[in-house]
Amino acid sequence: MAIARIGRYDLSTDAHGGIVIAVALLAFGGYVRFHPAAVWRSFGFLLGYAALVGAVNALLGSNYMFLCGKPDNPSLLDQMGPWLWYLVGGAAASLAFFWLSWLPMRHWGGGRESSIPAERTPRPIAVLYIDCT
Repeated sequence: MAIARIGRYDLSTDAHGGIVIAVALLAFGGYVRFHPAAVWRSFGFLLGYAALVGAVNALLGSNYMFLCGKPDNPSLLDQMGPWLWYLVGGAAASLAFFWLSWLPMRHWGGGRESSIPAERTPRPIAVLYIDCT
């Protein structure tokens, strides 16, 4: 594990964990209101980001996000069929995960009255950035 290594700091693990913590804070702390259209917007941003990464892959000859081919090691992508079909399957799976992630939040927005008390106003969130280079 990266945590067990002395003298090595795994920024990737902290960054991904920080994303989850930030979204949970925004969602359950009452800082944002959710609408079903947010799922479609998020999915659109994902597709746009994948298109941008695909362009970078074409320019650099790389394979970020495994858009140009499957990884050498066995993975779940092997169960989704050959190239292009596993991209379609992955997009469908991500859309399903987006909807599943939205389900607990459906009470906070969506055109209905929010269950968050009116006197509870959003507070500023402190953001800490540490450059570990």
